[in-house]
Amino acid sequence: MSLQLNTLFVTTDGAYLRKDHETVVVRVEEATRVQVPLQHLASVVCFGRVG
Repeated sequence: MSLQLNTLFVTTDGAYLRKDHETVVVRVEEATRVQVPLQHLASVVCFGRVG
């Protein structure tokens, strides 16, 4: 099994990131847009008004 480490790019204004157990959750306007396991990420890059 190979594990690909990826970069999560967040470019949506008003997006919020939070850690939920072992995942990163991206929420926009009270709705979850994406949930990614931390073990699959090498980095997170945010552009714009992201909290």
